[in-house]
Amino acid sequence: MPAAFVITPQGIRRDGRAGHDGRELDIQLERGDDAATAEVSLGGTRVIARASCALGAPDAWRPNEGSLRVKVDGAPRARDDDDEDDPTIIHEARRFLERTYRDGGALDVEALCVVGGEACWQVALNVSLLIDRGNALEAMTLGAAACLKHVRCRVATGTGDSVQLADVDSVVPLPLPLTRLPVAVPVVIGPSCRTACVDPDCNEEAAAAALYIAGLDAHGELCFSQSCGEGLDPEALATCLALAKTRATQLHAYLSTNLQEADETWRQRRIDLVRNSM
Repeated sequence: MPAAFVITPQGIRRDGRAGHDGRELDIQLERGDDAATAEVSLGGTRVIARASCALGAPDAWRPNEGSLRVKVDGAPRARDDDDEDDPTIIHEARRFLERTYRDGGALDVEALCVVGGEACWQVALNVSLLIDRGNALEAMTLGAAACLKHVRCRVATGTGDSVQLADVDSVVPLPLPLTRLPVAVPVVIGPSCRTACVDPDCNEEAAAAALYIAGLDAHGELCFSQSCGEGLDPEALATCLALAKTRATQLHAYLSTNLQEADETWRQRRIDLVRNSM
């Protein structure tokens, strides 16, 4: 059955949503020593992201910086229809994360340095697309933002070869030095109705006449922009950006609440462990 972009004259999509409505979103967060995971469910799309920190030697040509390594992959047959898995979405997600966090300064790599030329934090970000039911790019970048914000690195002390990591029960571990938290928000435009919609499903993505992607942080600041397709004149772009900003505000508000709850859960768990060991 060919993909179709179905929307009524009243602006209602085939699943009952308006153009500005998203599907059900759920984020589950877990934190361990120097690592954190985020499982994202967006409609039927499923993503798991993991951020971890390890102490290592800096690159010789950047002795006063830490590093961020990004890996993005997709499970074979992430889609259950007759279409082949699209590697483009994997490349787009990796490109977005590298351009915004590593190259764009969303992660302050200089602040990851522990001892110049000797030791630094090396951050690994792994994002896996498990099931794709549409809007995988948003789900993957949201999962990446969640685990990068949730992970904690143990306090490192000492100089040279004698760098020591503090115990998490005696010294509170530190968050990553994030300057902002970008999330990619795609907006699609239908081929005939010319209506802009956020959080598209697979059919809407396949049948859309145009696509606009905005990378937005919690303050609504634009740090990434990309568009393709037909009919994206200045007025259409302004409409897409306004929709994307509204969607980003909702996503960041939801993420902030989840992070606060996960932090409290982690703190209570550590307190219980200490009490039980006494």
